[in-house]
Order: sequence, then C-alpha cells, then structure tokens
Amino acid sequence: MVQPEMILQIKKDIEKIDDEILDNESQQTTEEENNLYQQEYNRGKKLTYGTPIQLYHLFSGKYLTLNLNQMSSEHGSCELELHETTDQSQWVIEPSE
Repeated sequence: MVQPEMILQIKKDIEKIDDEILDNESQQTTEEENNLYQQEYNRGKKLTYGTPIQLYHLFSGKYLTLNLNQMSSEHGSCELELHETTDQSQWVIEPSE
C-alpha cells in the first residue's frame, strides 16, 4: 500500500512540473512573437556583416538549425537540421579572413 505522504509528494511534484511546462510554453510564445517582430522589422533591409539572420525552409516551415549534439561526417563540420526556431537557428554573416 502506498503511504499518504508519498502520494502528497507525488502530487506536489506533478504540480511543479505542470507549472514548469506552463512557464516554458509562455517563454516559447514570447520568443516566437519576438522572432516574428524581428523578421518584420528587418524585412527589406540590406544584409550587412554581423547582422543575425535565420534561414527559413518554406516547404517544412522550419529553420536551418545547428545540431550541437552531433558532428558531421566531414572533418571540421557540424550537423545541420530543420527545427522550430531556437538559439542555434540564428546565423551571423562574417567576412572571410
């Protein structure tokens, strides 16, 4: 038989996780709104070195994103994937050295 204290702790843990999920969803919504604002603000402007950009894949509706967890099969390269917007989907154009 499960002890009442254990049931109460499980309920508290579930409530905490639910709160964290709501907070994460709110942060995601805010990030998406900020992203759309930045896209509209920069639309039509000239692209200059140092300007952060996102590369949007029209067919999938996702962004080109760097996968930090996996290296590419080519030496010195990183794996790229299509994902919802993340910090790893922002690119900066820089001049070559």
